[in-house]
Amino acid sequence: METILPFGGGILIGVILLVVSLILVAFFSSSEAALISVNKIRIRHLAEQGNPSAQSVQRIARNPDQLFATILTSENLFIIFATSIGTALAKAAFFPPVSKVNHLAEGSRRPAKAPSETPAFQRSSSNPS
Repeated sequence: METILPFGGGILIGVILLVVSLILVAFFSSSEAALISVNKIRIRHLAEQGNPSAQSVQRIARNPDQLFATILTSENLFIIFATSIGTALAKAAFFPPVSKVNHLAEGSRRPAKAPSETPAFQRSSSNPS
């Protein structure tokens, strides 16, 4: 298996990590949107009736600055992680390792041209005239 990730991992592990981080980005984005658009009057009414989910939402919504700072920081970290993994996967898919490039280059080398085959404008002359 070819190692493409800095901590040692193949393409399958990279794809799995990419999918997991994209799912986590979607989770944090949707939770942010849900908490912004929640009907606060309805949540208060449900919490007064003893609904534990509504009470949890109310408790979380009491400190919105800390909540959104945590959500946005987590979301940005997973976006950066997904971008890094995606870049490593793209590099592995589109650019062969250097050892393979050197091997291919050695097989296609042409012998150097003889001095007589060098064009006149490229030859260095000792006489400037």
